[in-house]
Amino acid sequence: MIRVTSRSGRRRRPPYAEQGFGGATISEVERRVGLAVGKGSLYRHFPSKEALLEAAVEREVTRLRAETTQARAELPPVTDPAEQRLQVHEGERVP
Repeated sequence: MIRVTSRSGRRRRPPYAEQGFGGATISEVERRVGLAVGKGSLYRHFPSKEALLEAAVEREVTRLRAETTQARAELPPVTDPAEQRLQVHEGERVP
């Protein structure tokens, strides 16, 4: 789940996760992250609401990829020849 981190460091669900992208207002996002509401504070960091969502999604995808890579690296090596062939076939392992 994509979360917004406020100035206090608390992670919260962003309003668009609860209200949908169209239902979330910039003022609500500003309020939740501790920016001055209605002063255009968010636009100093992101040019649009779409850019904010894109950055949030990209950040979450990057985090999940890193977690997945780390978890896969910690798995024991595969010793079964059939499973090794399957991994090569799926592009998970170089022969």
